Amino acid sequence: MSQYFFAWSLSSAQRAGIVRYRQDLQAITDDADQTGGLSWVSPVSYHLTLCFLGRQQLNVGLLHSLTEQALMDCRPISIRCSELVELDISNGLRVYGLRTLPRAALLSLHDRLCSVALAAGLTLTDNGAEPSGNVYSPHITLARVSERVPPLAARPGPEGDLLLDKIGLFKSPARRGDAYIALFEIPLRTAGRNTINP
Repeated sequence: MSQYFFAWSLSSAQRAGIVRYRQDLQAITDDADQTGGLSWVSPVSYHLTLCFLGRQQLNVGLLHSLTEQALMDCRPISIRCSELVELDISNGLRVYGLRTLPRAALLSLHDRLCSVALAAGLTLTDNGAEPSGNVYSPHITLARVSERVPPLAARPGPEGDLLLDKIGLFKSPARRGDAYIALFEIPLRTAGRNTINP
């Protein structure tokens, strides 16, 4: 069964600066012989998870309606990728990602979308919003750590702000590396004008 999550998926233009940043980072790890322990995420999959739903049966139409209602007064948010961080996501899964700010606004979105999931009768437990009780830490994943490697040196994120202007419900693809599949996306401040993807 696929995994589902609410997220902001970056457009190709929004991904460009992060791709250049990743290329520089990858060159550093290659020189340091660290690349063997890192699995780099395909740029088409760059996204900011806002509420993880895991593997469970969904009523997409109901979630679409509830999400529209929850986002009616939400405006686009200017996002900054502040720094490269290593995160322990769940069950030993470790990633390197770009911490995203403003934290308070993203936490508010996270809470709203978790409330949507609960209103739709979904479970937010071990395979829900925050596996293993981890605290939500908004970030864009660049690489998964497949084995123990020396930690990457701390470094600031790429320059420039990005506009979070839509939120969608996604499911994981059948093959790793393919783009996540959007079930619906809702533009902020224009909810109601989008359609559910088949």
